[in-house]
This record gives sequence, C-alpha cells and structure tokens, in this order.
Amino acid sequence: MPYILDAISEADKQRVFDESDSHKQGWLRGRAFFEVANRTWAVDRASGNYLVWVPTYLPRGFDRNYFFRFEGQTYALRVKNGFGPQVAIDDPVAEVDRERIEAEIALAFSVHTLRGSEFTPQFGETWPARSLD
Repeated sequence: MPYILDAISEADKQRVFDESDSHKQGWLRGRAFFEVANRTWAVDRASGNYLVWVPTYLPRGFDRNYFFRFEGQTYALRVKNGFGPQVAIDDPVAEVDRERIEAEIALAFSVHTLRGSEFTPQFGETWPARSLD
C-alpha cells in the first residue's frame, strides 16, 4: 500500500511516542509535538511505516526535524535549513540498508511534501547535528 497524507490523531501521536526510544521520547516531551493541532503525516498503514514532522517550541538552528518509522525502527531526520533538499539521517543505518531506506524516505516525502512544496531529498551531505537534548 502506498503512503497517504492523513490527519494524525491523538492515538497516532501516542503511537509515535510509544514506538520511539527513550531518547526520542524525551525529545517529544519537550517539544510542541502533542500540542500542535490539525497536523498530518505520511503513513503507509499496511506496513506501519510513516513520516511525521516533529515541531519545536524554539528553533535550534533552521533545520526541520522529522521522525521516520521504517520496518520497526524509528529514525530521526533533519532537513537542512528547513527547506531541503539535503536530508540527514541522524541514527545509524547499515550500509546494506541505506539505499532502500533513502528510497522509502523519498516516497514518504513525495506525499508529505516539505512546507507544502514538493522536493526530492538528497542524501549524503552531513552537517553538525543539533543536540536532541
């Protein structure tokens, strides 16, 4: 089943929280994740994969943060300067899986878009990550 852009319910938000490791849960608690209304996510309900924006109360740099759930693992993503197209995966990815995961992220972003604009993620470039603490 393909990704669809769908409203994210309170139960969906709780699922994102529950499926995140303790470090990411701490990040969600300190941000506006549960308070932001009328949000959407790109979700493939058949596989359980999703892409969701993780807003912040106060910007820490200009990167835009997302969580991407893929095959039972939640990855933290950053879009450079909030407008792309550079995307960094801030969690370890085995090289054997990298191409497949990047292709799936691109599929999810094709539905989710970035601030309402279509873009094609570019991977590979890295830049210093802001602390998630």
